[in-house]
Amino acid sequence: MRTKSIFVVAGLLLAFQTARSQQTAYKNVQLSSRFPQQGQDLEVSYKALDNSPPNKEIIATVCFYQSTHYPAPTPVKMEGANGTYVVRLHVPDSARVLVMAFAGDTSMDSNHKKGYLLPIYKDKTQAKNVAGIEAFIFTYGDEAAGIEPDQELGLKLVNQQLQAYPDTKEDFMNIRYLCMAHSKSEQVKKQLEKELNALLQSNNERDWLKASNGYAYLKNQGKIDSLYKLEMERFPDGITARSNDISNFFITKGASEMEQAYISWLKRFPPENFGPDRLQYDYAIVALGKNFAREKDSIKALAYADSIKTIYYKSVAWDEIAQELFRSGLYESAKKLYIKAIDTGYTYLTTKKGDVYAPKATANFLASCTNYAILLYEQGRYADALKYVQLAYSFYKKAYELNYYYAKILMANDQYTFAYTLLDEIMQTGKAKEEQTAVFKKVYIKEKGSDAGLDDYLTGIKQRIAAANHDDLVKHMLNKPAPLFSLIDLDGRPVSLESLRGKTVVLDFWATWCGPCKKSFPAMKKTQDKYKADPNVKFLFIHTWETSATAANDARAYLTEQKYDFEVLMDMKDPATKKNEVVESYGVKGIPAKFVIDRNGNIRFQLTGFKGDTDEAVDELSTMIELARSR
Repeated sequence: MRTKSIFVVAGLLLAFQTARSQQTAYKNVQLSSRFPQQGQDLEVSYKALDNSPPNKEIIATVCFYQSTHYPAPTPVKMEGANGTYVVRLHVPDSARVLVMAFAGDTSMDSNHKKGYLLPIYKDKTQAKNVAGIEAFIFTYGDEAAGIEPDQELGLKLVNQQLQAYPDTKEDFMNIRYLCMAHSKSEQVKKQLEKELNALLQSNNERDWLKASNGYAYLKNQGKIDSLYKLEMERFPDGITARSNDISNFFITKGASEMEQAYISWLKRFPPENFGPDRLQYDYAIVALGKNFAREKDSIKALAYADSIKTIYYKSVAWDEIAQELFRSGLYESAKKLYIKAIDTGYTYLTTKKGDVYAPKATANFLASCTNYAILLYEQGRYADALKYVQLAYSFYKKAYELNYYYAKILMANDQYTFAYTLLDEIMQTGKAKEEQTAVFKKVYIKEKGSDAGLDDYLTGIKQRIAAANHDDLVKHMLNKPAPLFSLIDLDGRPVSLESLRGKTVVLDFWATWCGPCKKSFPAMKKTQDKYKADPNVKFLFIHTWETSATAANDARAYLTEQKYDFEVLMDMKDPATKKNEVVESYGVKGIPAKFVIDRNGNIRFQLTGFKGDTDEAVDELSTMIELARSR
């Protein structure tokens, strides 16, 4: 029998032991090769944690990094049982770092949120830029692999990168500046300011932009503003001036007016003056193509579509213009672009899937296939529609919006059994839309012969989802003191958190300029109305991060217009610190941000953003309130 050698991963990482000491002892991960090679096969063995149940299914998340671009994560089912699992991978020719995480059921092993990072080799020599790519990963984190940012480690790694490869300074200096700005060492921050000031001695505008980014990382808005003015004076036809000028182009309304603005902009800022990158010009071209499509000028829309220069952006650009042609009823022109977009996207999903720009080039592939299939479906070409929706499904089996249209197209082709399977998967998520539920009911009756059992089926799903959500929220309950504050409401009255002790308090940090904040308000209104008669539940809407000198008036006008009966408190910038003190004290990084505080003044739940489903948001927040008040 042939014996295969297995090497513990810890031995692979000695070159980076100083910077990445936490990453050097992967006792539960082994490789079939001491030096994983580009272009060769690799076997990874994973030993699940001792408390993992036997025979559980383990999915490995695999990310092959080629550069400082996030690769598309690939989930791979591992083989094995009783705690030890194996996955066989092929290392792409251009891979530099392999990042992995391992998941079973609802838990993920991401090495305590530091990830499993494995350097790739070329002829037993570590591939170039490994340290720099790892620096990128730790600077920004990797959500797919469960890695949280660690800028201190990122700084050590990026310094190693620049020491080993000084010629990569342009590629990695921005990462270094960000890590230095987040350093706990004041000496490091002073060194950063010294380096930024040195950049401002340059006659190259790109150096000024780097300096401006550095001051942004330091949150020095005053310096950024002064640099902006100086830059515009010193480089009146430069990069920033070009970006400012094109902003006027995007707000023009008519296609002809936009075209004239584009021609003028092009004369002032010729592409050849700014190097080989044409992406900003391509964005403008797409806007033109879409505008002409809206005005039903397919000739110009197609002409602009054909003038896109950035290779990886073409499929996305064609899809976006095709969508507008489709909406305008210009079906034949839309078809031409959809087919080109699908063909190009397919290439990046197959023969060019290892390309660093493949994730960007395939960003709209699902939409292209789905929309083209819908177009064919609406024209009664059901067999052709089925071909393209099946193509999309072969790559995106869990895209439920696609699966809904796939099911409808299957029904049109008299294929109800698989249509039922697809719609059942959507229903089981508990997130089916009203029209999806209506179509499912038709398929259910067709497959079952009647609607017998349908109500029990739907009730069972709702109860299961509610129970699962409840259990998940219990697992993620917090218990930390809520920072106290006292703010003024829109009528000038002070409101303090301390005065609400004994009540369950819901805080919603928002701003009038924040689109997701306003989109979440219907859900907030429904939840507030649900507890309107309960004196022990209080909702406070804290307006923050104002961009207007009339923020309070703006907030009042918006609430009046939308008929929202919210109690709004104003968290205005402190004149001395230039900070919105309350939102800062809660550590908010993005809005909308909501906090549920129990009667003892402890934060029990925190959530950021809005997923878009009003009923789901009401159910989630209501469950949080009930859990908080029960503690």
